[in-house]
Amino acid sequence: SGDWVVSHIPDGEPVIVQKEGKKTKAYNSDMKNVELTKDILDEMGKVHEKDFVVHAVFGEDMLYIIDILVAADEKTHNMPAKDRVRHLRAKFESSEHIKLPEPYNTKRADDEGLEEAVSLLRDEAPTDILLRDAEGTYMRGELRHPKWIVLSKEKKVDVIILDRKGTNYRIGVGPIMHPEHYGSRAVEHDGEHYMDVGHAKGPRGFDKGEYVSVLCTGA
Repeated sequence: SGDWVVSHIPDGEPVIVQKEGKKTKAYNSDMKNVELTKDILDEMGKVHEKDFVVHAVFGEDMLYIIDILVAADEKTHNMPAKDRVRHLRAKFESSEHIKLPEPYNTKRADDEGLEEAVSLLRDEAPTDILLRDAEGTYMRGELRHPKWIVLSKEKKVDVIILDRKGTNYRIGVGPIMHPEHYGSRAVEHDGEHYMDVGHAKGPRGFDKGEYVSVLCTGA
C-alpha cells in the first residue's frame, strides 16, 4: 500500500501467547508449549487486565510483544497493522520483562520515509527489522505472511525450496500476489506461486516445500 509499520525484531523465539484470566500459555510455530519465566508470567496482569492473544518474541528473560490477535472479546487480527499497533500502544503497558511497541522500537513510514525509519531503528539496536504493510491484516495459521518482510542484520534470507537435485536446491521467495508479472520465474507449489531467486548448495535432507535460511554474498 506504500504505508509501512517498521519495528525491531529482537533475538529470540517467535511465540503466540494466550492470557485467559490468571492463566497464561505460550506455544511456537510447531504448536509446542514454550515455558515462559516466572517474572513474565507474574507481570501479565500488569500489561493488560483483560484476556488477550499476542504474537511475541521470547528471548532469555524478556518477552517482546509484536502484534495482537485478540483483545478481550474483540478479534483484532482482521484490523490493519497500523490499528493493531495503535491498540497495543493505547491499551497495553510495558513492564520490566514485557515490552510493547514504542517510538524507539516501532515507527510508521510511507515509501519515501522508509529508508530513514529503518536507519533510525538501526541506530537504536542492531537487531533484525520487520516491515509490515500498514493496511495488511494478521494471517492466522500461516507460517509466512506475504506482506511481512524481515531485514536481517546479516545478509540472510528465508526461502522456500522449490526443487532439488542432490545437494543443489532451487530456491524461491513468496508467496507472490501476481504471478503473471514474473513470467517463468513464477513457480507454483501447493496452490501458491513463488518467485525463483536462484540456486543454493547445502547439506542433504531438505525437501521440496521446506523453508530454510540462506546467507547471501550480494547486497
